[in-house]
Amino acid sequence: MMALLFDDSNTEYMIVLSAISTSTPFSMACWFRSDDPAAGQCVMSIANNNNDVNYFSLEARGDVAGDYIRACTRNSVGYVAATSTKGYAANAWHHACGVWASSGDRRVYLDGGNKGTNNLDRTPSGLNRTAVGVICRQNKFLYMSGYIAEAAIWDVALTDAEAAILAAGYSPLFVRPQSLIVYWPMVRRLETGQSIELIQSKQLLVGIAPDNGGHCPVIYPAAGQLHGVASGAPLAIIMQHYKKMRVA
Repeated sequence: MMALLFDDSNTEYMIVLSAISTSTPFSMACWFRSDDPAAGQCVMSIANNNNDVNYFSLEARGDVAGDYIRACTRNSVGYVAATSTKGYAANAWHHACGVWASSGDRRVYLDGGNKGTNNLDRTPSGLNRTAVGVICRQNKFLYMSGYIAEAAIWDVALTDAEAAILAAGYSPLFVRPQSLIVYWPMVRRLETGQSIELIQSKQLLVGIAPDNGGHCPVIYPAAGQLHGVASGAPLAIIMQHYKKMRVA
């Protein structure tokens, strides 16, 4: 299986032309492997592409002392963020999870722990883009440099224990599957360049196409364990591409 390899010098990213979630609560998580220790990067975002001041973003901030992960919210009032208590290392796989429980409650996890919180109230408006590898605001910001895999969004606030399960290497299909809105393993359909999505067939479209690269190790459920996924995610949709999934 292949993750997607993003090159920030080529401004590579992938998008959905809508906001997967427009209000709290929701959670975003993915695996990432940055190859640029000094770059500020965004692994996932939900943004308003008509301006630069309304978005949610999950960021790997190699450009900030400490190399922390941030779960950020920005609106016209300003930018606020929950910041992990430990930094990540370049050229190594890490798990990032951001939880937006309410407009005044955001949390971030690095590798299932190192939890940071922030309680300043912010509510972005006009959200209309979901992206992997960039903040897809009017002027795109924080391009990813490196790998992203196993990206998912839930319409609930995940718990500390659930963030730890994901970081232990379990597929998002194991964690609150009834609340899973989208799940991109980051495996592309080679004939289209689109990234397979297992819940609603909401494909990540190519903004500027990333390359393929090695996937992180992940534990996937057997087909018989795929019960309890959201009602908007019929088993047939998941199984359409599930046969391509393997334990890396």
